[in-house]
Amino acid sequence: MEGKDDLCTHCGNKAYLTYYYLGLNSKVKNWFRSTDFTEKMLSHWKERGHWLGKNESWPLKRELWDGQRWVDLQWFWDPDKRWPLPSLCPSCGIPISADHLSNSPNAPTGGVKIVECPECLEMYQHTIKFAYGSPLNLALIGHWDGWEPFGSSLRSCGSVEVSIANMKKEDRNHVDEVYVVGFVPSYIVPNIPVALDPFLHPLLTDICKGFIDGFEIKVQREIYIEGYELSDAETVRVLLLCWSGDHPGQCEVGKLLNQGKCACRRCKMVGQHLRDSENKHMYYGENCFHHNYPWETREMSTSLTDLYDIENETRISVRKHMSSELGFTGVSILHKYLNPLYGFDVCKHLVYDVFHTVCLNVVKNQAERLVELEMVDKSYLDKQIKYFPWPKQLKNGTVPKPIGKHKGVRQWKAEGSQKFSFPMSDCILVNHLTNPKELEIQSLVSRLTEMHFYTGRSGWTDSLIEQHRKLSWRLNILVEEVQGLEMCTISLHNLTHIHEDIIAMSGPDNYWCAVFERAVKGYTKRSSNCKGIEATFATAEAQREFLKPLEEVKKDVGKLNTEAVMYICTKNQLCFTLMPSFHSTFRSTTRGC
Repeated sequence: MEGKDDLCTHCGNKAYLTYYYLGLNSKVKNWFRSTDFTEKMLSHWKERGHWLGKNESWPLKRELWDGQRWVDLQWFWDPDKRWPLPSLCPSCGIPISADHLSNSPNAPTGGVKIVECPECLEMYQHTIKFAYGSPLNLALIGHWDGWEPFGSSLRSCGSVEVSIANMKKEDRNHVDEVYVVGFVPSYIVPNIPVALDPFLHPLLTDICKGFIDGFEIKVQREIYIEGYELSDAETVRVLLLCWSGDHPGQCEVGKLLNQGKCACRRCKMVGQHLRDSENKHMYYGENCFHHNYPWETREMSTSLTDLYDIENETRISVRKHMSSELGFTGVSILHKYLNPLYGFDVCKHLVYDVFHTVCLNVVKNQAERLVELEMVDKSYLDKQIKYFPWPKQLKNGTVPKPIGKHKGVRQWKAEGSQKFSFPMSDCILVNHLTNPKELEIQSLVSRLTEMHFYTGRSGWTDSLIEQHRKLSWRLNILVEEVQGLEMCTISLHNLTHIHEDIIAMSGPDNYWCAVFERAVKGYTKRSSNCKGIEATFATAEAQREFLKPLEEVKKDVGKLNTEAVMYICTKNQLCFTLMPSFHSTFRSTTRGC
């Protein structure tokens, strides 16, 4: 819908949603206002010896640029590389890849191509343009998650956020470095596959513009970049390196099935029902067989025709059946816009979050099973939790709480589950689990936890990655043989693919959701009248982002008109006439349900 009087194509009602979008153009310009922050965004260039001119990734994977994906995209930052730019279709606005442009027939006019858009099939003429790489170019990490600001699903909300991949993880993993693109009023968004597309569309449009045309910025004079000569006005281009989120959130963005017959986005695994059970859930077994004979890898390129058939199918029952057989609910908007730009792959670049996969699923499921089957006495467990001698560095954060008679393990936060798995369970379960196979399962979970939250934080070697792969498969096989198919959930299966993310994107602590989850606490603590909270949160974020570069001490970054800033950032109807620097920070887009 483009206007408030238009009818929704899905429900036929006359309605519209106001979406407050914080544009990338203003964010990029704001980031380069600070000298210190610009230096942080050049961290990848300071360690260019890890990836520039390489064919294989760095052997110790610590930062994002140590992964294979950064090596594959090195032309984006290499000033000596000249590459053709994609084009936007004038009719539908979908990007057209540089390869498609190069293979298009020539027009009678020299240097002009006659291009047919693969999406809308419209024809237009285009002259191919070229660009050089730049160390200033930015890679972003995207994130989407829904949350409940008032503790009730009746008033749910969600946020689309980005962080800067060029920074070191020690600088990036702070809530101040989470930048909101927009807040989604989830409670009034219908539960349909395309529901999230209108809220992602402005971001992807900005990324397309930032990749093809770039954003004009002024770099501080104090900045020095070795091997690159700065000019007064630079063009900064952006791309989306990967997308992070929990499993349900990734399925929403990638238009994948959350569970069901084909629930894995990396392989064509097929689920199965429990025998002689009324439980209709799918579980994922035969792990011993498929360790030796792996499932076929899922490829977007070979499934596109079927995905478009699903997206264009109007019969609900037929569409559900087709989705169940393929594991997709349609073509992701990320694929439509980002794959033609630089080969973004929804199957490979939607990464797994270790906090949700390991701590909130695998660890909790195993701990719950120990308690429910009375393998460990509740009173003993509570006593150990209460008097466990936590080291000082672990006691500062969240630790497991006593489960009591009714609260149970589900009350534990991710950090509490992590600390229970390692180091606590190793110390308290050795002499209380009589079944050696059950003890081995707990030990495997502890070792995986230790890898992700302790050993791997210093960097992942090839041997450590291979060890993770073997332990993950051993855990899946042992759980199926000892505990049964009902414990073989999609989260347990996802462990077998995490090593692929480490090879491609480096250590999981670079893109896990912990910092995004902590940022939500900051949103919900803000004062509001509980009405139109999306506008309230977005206004506060616009103010925070604008003021952030001015926090530099002993730096002359210009004078701040405090009254103008406070006036702009406290009005529901934003006015940008007083402060030109705020122009285009907000875009209110109207979208249908």
